Order: sequence, then C-alpha cells, then structure tokens
Amino acid sequence: MKDDVQLRFRVEDAGEMIAKISAMAEIDPLPDTTETDIYYNDLARGVGHGEGSPNILRIREAGGRFELTLKHAETYTREGWQTPFREFQSVTVGITDKAAMDEILRTLQFTPVHAYRKTKKSWKAGACVIELHSFVFGTWLEVKGPRDALGGCVAALGLAMDATDRKGYPDYYEAYCKERGISVGQMV
Repeated sequence: MKDDVQLRFRVEDAGEMIAKISAMAEIDPLPDTTETDIYYNDLARGVGHGEGSPNILRIREAGGRFELTLKHAETYTREGWQTPFREFQSVTVGITDKAAMDEILRTLQFTPVHAYRKTKKSWKAGACVIELHSFVFGTWLEVKGPRDALGGCVAALGLAMDATDRKGYPDYYEAYCKERGISVGQMV
C-alpha cells in the first residue's frame, strides 16, 4: 500500500488559478489527461461512497489504460473528513480488460454507482504535484505530496489550509444531478 496525502480546494476561476500556478517558482507542467472513473459500492462490506464508508473502489481509464484502485481513507469518518488533509492508504493495479474486471466486481456483489469524466491539468512543484480537475459539475485544485511539503505549496498559491474542501466528488456529482433532475449514475 502507498500513502496518498492531498488537499483539495474548490476553484471558481480556473484561468486565474492557472495563472497563479504558472507564476510559481520551479513549476514543471505535466501532460494534460482525460480520466473516466467508475466507482463501485458494497456498503455491507464498508466499500464505496455513502454511509460514512472510509473505502473507495474504482476503475479508472486514462489514455487507453485501465487501473483498479482501492483506497482506505485514514482521516474520514461518518462525519466526514476530520482534518484538512485527505489521507489514504491505496493499492492500484493495472488491468488489461475493463469489461472482465467489471464482471468480476459485479459477481463479487460490487455495484457501479457513479461514472464521470474529468480533465486534469497537472504541474510538478518541488515535492508536490498540483492538479486542476475539471468536471461538468465544477473545478477543483488538488495538491498532493508529502504532508510536510503541502503547506508551502498551498501558501505559494495564496490559499489557506482552513479553506480545504472536505467533500468528495461524488457528493458534488449527486447534488449536480439532483439540481437538474437527472439520475445519479452514468455521466459519461
């Protein structure tokens, strides 16, 4: 398992945020990507979005490659994220046949509950990676890296640690669907 520590911020003006990122010292742009995520639930076993589950299971497609990821959220409880840091232990494996993996998960009683696409712009900034995630339901900035390096990167962007967004993308996706009277599920 690997550690994954991140901070997430809601972004109202993506152009302004890109300008702030570009103005940082020692910034290195990474390739832009489009990712499609399918999230699976089995709440009886404590996996999936909802009911305070600290675990996430998803299949991600990016650039014609597929991976299966299980994340265990270290700082998440029924009440939500308990610190500004979103801390995970995660395991990711590459898969070559998405349809077969979907069939395996369904056979094991995992149910796909969300599917959405995002575009991601990324930059390397010292020990951190900065990502701008854009969905039809909003834009967020994620800063990932060693916990002790995140504060400096966030400060360089003019953001405050207490302004982190502690909701998950599925929460915003559900609200987006509800506001428009569409069923939650497939968005891609």
